Amino acid sequence: MMPCISVFGQDEEINYHKYKKEIGIDFQSILSGGGSLGTALILKIRKPDKGLISVNEKTAYRFRLILNGDIPIEQVYYDTYPGSQFFIINNEYNAFNAGFSVGLERQINRKRLQYSYGLDLGYLYSDRQYVNYRRISSIQSGKTEDIRNVETYKIHTPSLTPFFGFKYFILPEISVSVESGLSFYYNLINSQETEQILPDQEVETILISKGNEVGFDFDYLRALNLSYYF
Repeated sequence: MMPCISVFGQDEEINYHKYKKEIGIDFQSILSGGGSLGTALILKIRKPDKGLISVNEKTAYRFRLILNGDIPIEQVYYDTYPGSQFFIINNEYNAFNAGFSVGLERQINRKRLQYSYGLDLGYLYSDRQYVNYRRISSIQSGKTEDIRNVETYKIHTPSLTPFFGFKYFILPEISVSVESGLSFYYNLINSQETEQILPDQEVETILISKGNEVGFDFDYLRALNLSYYF
């Protein structure tokens, strides 16, 4: 009878949550369509552990920078009114948005997976402009006027957003994640409308207004992040 000795090797378990810093790029606005360009950058720094806490539960500080806009979109409309012919021959919309948020995030780690929830405090500045060119032809007089109409909105928006998310680690250094949030916001709106009879009459301001707006909305795809850890 010959002695038999068996040796079993144990696979080394990979720690997907060993890094304390994360930098990510949000692709949500690029993939949303509608002529949007831009993105958001996010930085997370894990809070130092103190006292007795679960190994799989961590807390991180969040810093988010937002910068995006819309490519001008041209559309053509036709309509008529009694006694005249009214054509909107060109309609353009463009926008620019810049903002930031700071927050706190609770992370629950399960091997390659991570679940998170927390709260962001943010601010967003939006500059929106609607431009249309109208052609009005009077049937009675036979006269035609081309008018350039511009509506401009400058909006300041502080917000408070509870959020939750889901993350999958491809490697310990790389992950993909999605995030949803319920945003409570307060809009401070300054608007102006001008008209100009083309080609060379002076621009006339026909409306200046200020307003406030309180609201909330659920953003089911608030972020779609690709992140790197270090």
